[in-house]
Amino acid sequence: MFAYGIVTLLIFVTRIRQNDGCAATSSASPATTASPVTTTASTDTTTTPQACASCTVSQITFTEANAADPNTETPTFTGPTTDANGCLELTAVCAAGNTEAFMQFNTNQGGPSEQAGVDVEATLQCQDGNWVYAPEGVASRIITEINCVVA
Repeated sequence: MFAYGIVTLLIFVTRIRQNDGCAATSSASPATTASPVTTTASTDTTTTPQACASCTVSQITFTEANAADPNTETPTFTGPTTDANGCLELTAVCAAGNTEAFMQFNTNQGGPSEQAGVDVEATLQCQDGNWVYAPEGVASRIITEINCVVA
């Protein structure tokens, strides 16, 4: 029995020695090679309009003519347009027809006037998110309402 144990031990050690030095040269799975991965990053940018380009026409009330008062006229406008600096401008108009026209701002503040038959125009500029009337030589003011008086 002792001899049987030694023979079994020798066979076991021999197999360990044979397996210890072996390296697998092939496998059942195919070899894989890592491919380079390309990642494209995109950056979303949001452009905030400058303060002189953020005004909207809806910030101004263009008061309609009063049907019961023949001395009122409904103002109109053209624009807004963008000037050379990227700022918005809006031209308010009171049509004169054959009469004299006078433009009022913010319900009762005096504005420009013209001779009979000449339409009254006022250029408003967008400044810090507000429409501003700032003719040369006159103090500027924020405009939220325009109405026309004719005579």
